Amino acid sequence: MSVVRARLSPEALPPADDAEAIAAALAWVGLSRAELYDAFMGRLDEVDEVLDFLEREAPARRPLDVLDVGCGTGRLLAGLGVHLGGRVVGLEPDPGYAAAARARAPEAEVRVGGVGALSDEAGFDMVVMINGPFVYLPDAAARAQALANARRALRPGGVLVIDAPNFVRYLVDYSYPRVQREVVGGVRCRRQPRHAIDVDGGRWIHQDTLTLEAPDGRAASYTERFDFAILTAADLRASMAAAGFTAVTGFRAWDAARPGRCDGARLLAVGRVPSI
Repeated sequence: MSVVRARLSPEALPPADDAEAIAAALAWVGLSRAELYDAFMGRLDEVDEVLDFLEREAPARRPLDVLDVGCGTGRLLAGLGVHLGGRVVGLEPDPGYAAAARARAPEAEVRVGGVGALSDEAGFDMVVMINGPFVYLPDAAARAQALANARRALRPGGVLVIDAPNFVRYLVDYSYPRVQREVVGGVRCRRQPRHAIDVDGGRWIHQDTLTLEAPDGRAASYTERFDFAILTAADLRASMAAAGFTAVTGFRAWDAARPGRCDGARLLAVGRVPSI
């Protein structure tokens, strides 16, 4: 039997472009990173499932004040207000994504910044980190600080929900990512994802090469790299418990009827702040 081995060495990746080169490429064809994010990575098809899950796991009291950490372009913000009925705040480190979030959900407050700068004390009933912002912090100390900040920001009885890619599961059934194509604002866009693993650092490296062609023939391309922490479900639950969260449970997927093993494509964990 022949064995096909995937080469996931960082040395096999092409060099990534810097922020200035990426901005110039996008400006040349008249697009923004927020538009490309929505087209390729926005996961808009799962919004209803995510909101239903959050409503089930939220504290029983209503209305609820909710903080969406790493809100991206704001796909959840309006729905959080409808489902949970209180103040909704989005926190997003990318200014372009934050501007798109404000436009999409003008009734929400959107702040530019990361969870490391979160200084609210007992200001929220629920904090959510959906679609991987927690593993964007590859350093363990930074993740511990993020959990401490979230714990401090929650009121007694509050709930923290963390969702991230389950990279360990990805490796069980790994296959090379496929090329994706979309037309965004009239621009033909081709996305070539690539993966690598930093074994020493415990990091999953995701790299995208975008090739863009405008209707008038203007063309540009760039390569962007993202480093993520590789965590197990046990790692995540233990970190949340160490930060003071209780009754930490895991779920296999958004539609899971009850807590259980995190052996699916997502790491999904819920922790609670003790009530007084």
